[in-house]
Amino acid sequence: HLAPGVGRVQPGELLPQLDEKRARRFPDDMNAQNDLAIDLGAIATSHADREDYAEAIRLYERSLVIRRRISDADPANVYARSRVAYGHYALALPYAATGQDALGQQHARRAIELYEPLTAIDSGSRMASRQASSMC
Repeated sequence: HLAPGVGRVQPGELLPQLDEKRARRFPDDMNAQNDLAIDLGAIATSHADREDYAEAIRLYERSLVIRRRISDADPANVYARSRVAYGHYALALPYAATGQDALGQQHARRAIELYEPLTAIDSGSRMASRQASSMC
């Protein structure tokens, strides 16, 4: 028998753990990398919702690094480029919530810069760009 809590996975932890293993095993599989970036972003949002902003920032940063790598691998991929912009927007929120306004505005501005060329071809980018603009 295991001690309480040892070796057990909490609800909501299994998929991210599996995606992390898959992303490590297949570093050139952009779908595996994207799945991990999405997981990290979702967990970060959960931390931000609980006002655990330091952990939210850490996880959003990890997600953004992965999103950048995916986008850099295929610069013509509009979806990947929009996800990098979203990563910056997502980071702006916890920075602003912790009074780190300069960092929050820096990420919001970067999100706007990245969304701008996409707004002509992607309606979701237009809306996201407006949301990021409201932070500046």
